[in-house]
Amino acid sequence: MKIDLGKTIKDPFEIIQQNPQIFVPSVLPFILTFITIFSAGGALLSPIALMTLGAVAIVLFILTILSFLIADGATTYMAFLQIKGEMPDYMVGINAALERLGALLLASLIVGVVGAIGLIAFVIPGLIWLVLTAFTIQAIMIDGMDAMDAIKHSINLVKSNAGDVIVFLIVLMVVTSIIRIALGIIPLIGPAIGALVVSTYSSIALTIAYLQLKS
Repeated sequence: MKIDLGKTIKDPFEIIQQNPQIFVPSVLPFILTFITIFSAGGALLSPIALMTLGAVAIVLFILTILSFLIADGATTYMAFLQIKGEMPDYMVGINAALERLGALLLASLIVGVVGAIGLIAFVIPGLIWLVLTAFTIQAIMIDGMDAMDAIKHSINLVKSNAGDVIVFLIVLMVVTSIIRIALGIIPLIGPAIGALVVSTYSSIALTIAYLQLKS
């Protein structure tokens, strides 16, 4: 089945409105991000601060990466259940992501490292790789695949629907940019709120598109 752009762009707003708890998994990563930045900045104050706050910042950085993976997986799983007609609370999504954390971490490392190499070396191959692996998280959380199978499945799915996926990702990028700009005008907390909304919205939109392509 083709991607229905109207539904993939509109339905995430409805899913969020029906179940605001879907925002909860994404809150912790953003809190940790701010704490990490503060800790890293504080480490510049003195040698002692460098040792203590610097160590704390490193630990927080690792926890932040893990929390973003958990948030993405949890949001994807919650959106999947909601599309099926259920109304999951945030712990259902978080527990599902924790159960698949190993696969999420390995897949993210592979996708991230290969994508970074491609972007640094040739740019275009890196972008192509990131497009091909766009549905890796969905394959893990919805179909229970391991890291390698999820990456292969995403690649095959995108190859078979390249035109639809590229148009969808471009439209998604435009919509999320508009959301960031619109919320970014709020003093002080605008950019943070924008990032939170965009993160949640993008995971839901990708989940909807994935299910459409599979059906």
